[in-house]
Amino acid sequence: SKLINGQLSSDFFCNLLAEFEGPSSTGHLTIGARNIREAPGATGAAQLTPSGNVAITINSNNCNDEEENVFAAYETFQHELLHAKIINSLQNYGYDGTLGTIEEAFFKMVNIRYGEDPTQAQHQFMLDFFLDQMVNSLVEINGSGEYSDFLGLVLSGFPDSVLTASGFDLDDRDEIVEHSRVFLKDESNINSQLLECGDAD
Repeated sequence: SKLINGQLSSDFFCNLLAEFEGPSSTGHLTIGARNIREAPGATGAAQLTPSGNVAITINSNNCNDEEENVFAAYETFQHELLHAKIINSLQNYGYDGTLGTIEEAFFKMVNIRYGEDPTQAQHQFMLDFFLDQMVNSLVEINGSGEYSDFLGLVLSGFPDSVLTASGFDLDDRDEIVEHSRVFLKDESNINSQLLECGDAD
């Protein structure tokens, strides 16, 4: 609740959420948690509902993973909000929720913006547009750490095909992800308020 109420957030997170708030909202958003049986390894999902709204579901089955911490939960929520933004934007181009994955939606968005044969540089530009904002958001909410400390957490949420199309070397990605994992495993690197997010307030 601290995230949604803005007590513990970032500008990017608030801007994503604001797209669905107030009289000038571009769509409606529902947020919930449940055991996602159809994708047990997934941390969350965003999808278009039959009524044209966007629903974010956080997989409650993975919320208490000992390898994860509250910071990873924040990134999952931010990641799903970005999915919601993309889904909402794609509705302007006739998207009806039939694409099977957000990976397909990402490629559709790139194709709409750059044409049917986008270059690797154009894929990279789109990925960087989202990537930089997401990583900087994590640095902002944490109040300490460097871009490189959080980059792996964000990269781990993108499918290999998106990273490859954008020019990422997957071996380099694995090293970056490991750096972030080690950094975030040390709770002294994490904003103490984020460690308290499990409390009732």
